Amino acid sequence: MRTAARVSISAVVLAAAALLQILATAQTRPPAPAYSPPKTPWGHPDISGIYTNKDETNTPLERPAELKGRGAEEFSAADLEKLTKERQAIAAKIAGGIGGAETGAGPTHWYEHLKGQSSRAWLIIDPPDGKLPAMTPQAQKREAAYAALNDARNGEGRADSWLDRSLYDRCITRGLPGSMMPAIYGNSYQILQSPDSVAIRYEMIHETRIIPLD
Repeated sequence: MRTAARVSISAVVLAAAALLQILATAQTRPPAPAYSPPKTPWGHPDISGIYTNKDETNTPLERPAELKGRGAEEFSAADLEKLTKERQAIAAKIAGGIGGAETGAGPTHWYEHLKGQSSRAWLIIDPPDGKLPAMTPQAQKREAAYAALNDARNGEGRADSWLDRSLYDRCITRGLPGSMMPAIYGNSYQILQSPDSVAIRYEMIHETRIIPLD
């Protein structure tokens, strides 16, 4: 019994000594260096690279009517998972009609959005109501004039020449913020930098937005 007790006490002493050594080492170890974000050779923050927002393709821009009264911060991970599954089911249901009656459902690479994993209940968080602010009278007048001229943005209206079609129809640009919004496919973006500008190249239509830094 005495031998067993001595062995047990020795084990405790050794364990305690090892623990003290670990604590002493931790206290004397120098702190980890502070994170330093990567920079370009000319000293700007380096944000270059290839990105995608395909997981947001099923996320509505504005807060849906059925979610009225709820704030974006109120949604738990379980809530978002439930919304994601519901939105994936809706996307899969309408996918077969995306090419129209003549072209069919289109190639399978169109359907990046079918498995989109939404991280938000909707995109607009400011204003808090999740809605786009009302247009100014000037903007309303401009929209009315455009609608009276042509409805080309919806792929309809007059098409007597290429000038009658929208910039999107003509594969020039989806505009802003359209080019940055996720779609059913083509949701990759490449950021390139120079000392005096940043370029964002979009997969959809392959347009490039140049942002001067002056």
